[in-house]
Amino acid sequence: MQNIELEKGEIHSLKWRPNTKEFIVICGFMPAYSVLFGSDQAPLFQFGRNHRNKIMFNPFNRYLLLAGFGNLGGDIELWDMNTHKSIGKCNSHSASFCTWAPDGKHFLTAVCSPFIVVDNDYKIFDLVGNLICHIKLGNEAVYEVQWRPGKFYNSNIHQKGKYTKEPTPPMV
Repeated sequence: MQNIELEKGEIHSLKWRPNTKEFIVICGFMPAYSVLFGSDQAPLFQFGRNHRNKIMFNPFNRYLLLAGFGNLGGDIELWDMNTHKSIGKCNSHSASFCTWAPDGKHFLTAVCSPFIVVDNDYKIFDLVGNLICHIKLGNEAVYEVQWRPGKFYNSNIHQKGKYTKEPTPPMV
């Protein structure tokens, strides 16, 4: 292992890409720089600069979610890791939690207590950032939101609006 030269500033997030020798780093002063590195620690792809601090791969390792949660604006970018192309954008303002659905085609964001004690909610988005469901929970304290367990398979992801199976609803 060798040292890798990064932008000046903090490292906001670092995540290994599952089942590969690649990793992504979000670093530098905001708007932060995001880059994919290969096994030789050389940059493979740059995702550009944005207000980000979260890296999440979907369960089948094909799609990537880059986001800015917490004190950032809640912007979310979705990328196809096979082509390194952006496939969608959306926003989940004030979100403190995010997770992929087991089907790898949807993701959930939530505003949870104790981070924010009013206007708790959760949102479900599809793979390209379309809002599928928004449940407002008001001043009800919500500490965690999870997907209901279920069996899903690594099927082909269909084009926008042509999904064959609805996501399993989350449990609050």
